[in-house]
Amino acid sequence: MHVPAFDRPQFPLAEGVSLEEVLNVKGAGHYPETALPGEVGNFSVAGHRNTYGRVFEDIARLESGEAIVVETGEAFYVYEVTESLIVQPQEIEVIAPTPGQPGVEPTEQMLTLTACHPMFSARERYIVHAEFAYWTDRADGIPEALATGAGASGDGKGS
Repeated sequence: MHVPAFDRPQFPLAEGVSLEEVLNVKGAGHYPETALPGEVGNFSVAGHRNTYGRVFEDIARLESGEAIVVETGEAFYVYEVTESLIVQPQEIEVIAPTPGQPGVEPTEQMLTLTACHPMFSARERYIVHAEFAYWTDRADGIPEALATGAGASGDGKGS
């Protein structure tokens, strides 16, 4: 996973959100019940802010329009930040297929990042939502968002 706005802009992304097996060991983790990169629905990822690699240490610095890039074996999926919010830990609807609307059939490709909030506490969750912008086949090289470190304005390719 790549987040150009972060001080450490690249980190591993594993499957699962178990503390002992994924988040405390490997970096960020994909919520297994959520969409995969580029799919319609909500591709959701959890990470720590200040322990175990601190992959989301800079999450609160993300601003609207900034790029988040998910790299797979076949492609780069570029998302653009749309909003940030703070919720209670039990407000899991932020990772619903249509964020904030449990039971509503998704029509868009979304990405959600989740991390504990405030720093050094697990009292709340810091949430970043992003919308799919474009994808680039790995054979075509890195996407514009990584080449320039800018936002997600790209070539308009769909998935």
